[in-house]
Amino acid sequence: DKNELLFSEFGINYNDEPEIYKKGSVVIREEVLVDVVDKQGNMSKRTKTVVAIVHCDIIKDAFWNKHPEVLGEKGTRAERKAASQKRREAKQEQEQHLDDPAAADKAE
Repeated sequence: DKNELLFSEFGINYNDEPEIYKKGSVVIREEVLVDVVDKQGNMSKRTKTVVAIVHCDIIKDAFWNKHPEVLGEKGTRAERKAASQKRREAKQEQEQHLDDPAAADKAE
């Protein structure tokens, strides 16, 4: 296994390595708060979208719950999965009505 090989050959403990070396990098857009000074000298906060490089595990739910905008959706991963399942079911139901005109007549 790779962990044993790294340790026995090079003395490297895989679990101690930074995420950048274990999982790679992901480039995403993030919204951050920035201080803005208007013409009168008043300071306020605004959101600004910036490009960020994140070193993390994108397979686990934590990433997707923190960054649902990556998929263009809002909500937790479980909520997005439920919405996706509902869309699939609605599409299947629609296809069944197309295949069975009698069922379509009954639905109307």
